[in-house]
Amino acid sequence: MNRNRIFLAAWLLIILLSIIATGCNSDSSLPQTVEDDLGQEITLAKPPERIISLMPSKTEKLFALGLGDKVVGITDLCNYPEELLKENIERVGDAFNLSLENIVALEPDLIVANWLPEGMVGQLDSLGIPVFLTAPVGIEDTLRSIEGLGRLTGKLPEAERLVAGLKEQIVGVTAAIERREPAERPRVLCLLDEGLFVAGRETLQDELITLAGGINVVEESGWIELSEEALLLLDPDVILYTFPGGEQVLTRLEWQGLHSIQQGKVYKLDEDLCSRTGPRLVEGLKEIYSFLYPEN
Repeated sequence: MNRNRIFLAAWLLIILLSIIATGCNSDSSLPQTVEDDLGQEITLAKPPERIISLMPSKTEKLFALGLGDKVVGITDLCNYPEELLKENIERVGDAFNLSLENIVALEPDLIVANWLPEGMVGQLDSLGIPVFLTAPVGIEDTLRSIEGLGRLTGKLPEAERLVAGLKEQIVGVTAAIERREPAERPRVLCLLDEGLFVAGRETLQDELITLAGGINVVEESGWIELSEEALLLLDPDVILYTFPGGEQVLTRLEWQGLHSIQQGKVYKLDEDLCSRTGPRLVEGLKEIYSFLYPEN
């Protein structure tokens, strides 16, 4: 059994066991104490009524848990769900340009984020405003963070149902892949910008490609800049690109000998679905699967 088969089989077993276990320890009463990624324990005496989300993925999680009506502040980058366009929700900047004054003026009783500028957590703590920081790096971490946010906000049953549904969808994809022979799995390149910045191993995109039945042609870890010569030598079966105008980049004359271009296997991947560690990661997984195996 090769590495990919072992990886997928292990994922399938973990997910099935998790689904069976879902529903255990589902006491959603408050107060609940949850530890964030900084090791800080956050306790809410009652469900939050005024939440600020400082990351698009966090906003998507809050709405998926039924907390959209409690969200009073979001970032300029938050664009989903569509209700954001209809609701009068204050924009507080982005993760790199935040105004403590504007945030405090919204009188939040909970702030959720991946990270905050140096010193801001302490300032908010001194004002008695709880901050929940989580920065998931993969699918399993994302599902765990959904449950943690649900537990903290009194929405644990909703979080467990959401996570169980997402796991079932993942199983649907991985089970289909397990039936395929390794030789059928395409070699994939995920292109993130026109400067040949690509997703290597141990990235979120790499995990999605692997679960969707592909093989990442980039063997280096992390997000790296690839030379054009290296790209031509790798000659992937499929190219996925996530940036606007990618179709123009792929018209470069020197690239026309690539198998992926000759066979028309170049696809625009929704960047939000493959980069945000929120509930829609599973949609990203299914989108990649549909590109790699369009006959299904």
